[in-house]
Amino acid sequence: MKLEELNEWIKAHKYVKNTGYYYDSSGNCEESRLYTDKEGRFFIIEFMNNHPYEKWDKNVGKYGGGFVRGEYNYPREVFKKTRIEEYYDYNP
Repeated sequence: MKLEELNEWIKAHKYVKNTGYYYDSSGNCEESRLYTDKEGRFFIIEFMNNHPYEKWDKNVGKYGGGFVRGEYNYPREVFKKTRIEEYYDYNP
């Protein structure tokens, strides 16, 4: 998928929230953005410094993989799960 196609996809879907921010030692910000469609399905797109990640191919380059410039993955469908945590506490 090309960047223009990905931008059109993003415009056609509703932004829900960011699922996390991570900063590396160089100050780069990695984040995942969650979107939903009209049927209520959730999709995630990963960004680095406010730009979507390009497609990764393990057969590109001579060092075991690399980014395919100008190509982007289709947003991945994800599922909402709820975790219930049980613990014991005491009254001091």
